[in-house]
Amino acid sequence: MATVGSFGIDLGLNTARFEEGLKRAGSGADKFQKSFKTAMVGLAAAASVAALGVGAVFAATKGAIDAASAINDASKAAGIAAETYQAWAFSAQLAGVESDSFAGAMTRANKAVGDAANGTGAAAKVMERLGISVRDASGNVISTERVINQFADAISKMKSPAEKAAAAAALFGREAGPKLVALLEQGSSGMAAAAAEAERLGAVIDADLIAKADAAGDQLDAMAKIVSAQLTSALVSLTPVITSAAQAFADATPHVARFFNILR
Repeated sequence: MATVGSFGIDLGLNTARFEEGLKRAGSGADKFQKSFKTAMVGLAAAASVAALGVGAVFAATKGAIDAASAINDASKAAGIAAETYQAWAFSAQLAGVESDSFAGAMTRANKAVGDAANGTGAAAKVMERLGISVRDASGNVISTERVINQFADAISKMKSPAEKAAAAAALFGREAGPKLVALLEQGSSGMAAAAAEAERLGAVIDADLIAKADAAGDQLDAMAKIVSAQLTSALVSLTPVITSAAQAFADATPHVARFFNILR
């Protein structure tokens, strides 16, 4: 028969064992929490690296497509073939004319040719004085590219640097025109040689590739808008579910905290 003393000893031993069990459980819970956190951090890191890798590839691809599309748009605005535009832009950059400034100068020249064909604009008088015609024998307006080549031949024959700068400014603008003299004074043959060198160096993208990139860019933009719209719709439709889950998590948090407090 158990006595009060033995019962007290047994109770003390059982209590000690219970406390030891709680400590072991708490220690196990702590280890589980640490292991779980480590695993989650590793998983998050791996997912982040994968996402960054895919994102970097997509960003690089999108950037290349956008650059090609920009060339396509700029060459059309200038009325110049895409390959010729790139070659001239490369040579102009070597002369100190930045891409944006060059694009503006070519667009201005294209407009000046159109104005000259109608007998208007300040550049029309300069081109007439230099013997540059913007129409062929049949009366059709020739390409801006051909007009610029004629203009380059005319500048190559000028003796005065000031005269060259003034003529270039009339067609290409006061900012970029004088800087383009270094390219234009080579004449059309020199500009053709510079263009060939640019192609040899790999500074010119094939016109067909630019056209395909421009089309691909339009498709990517359309896809991005569609994905954004679909994602927005999906998230809006899931709002009740997300709200309920968040409320359930909030309601459970005090109970979970109380459980871990007991284990400590």
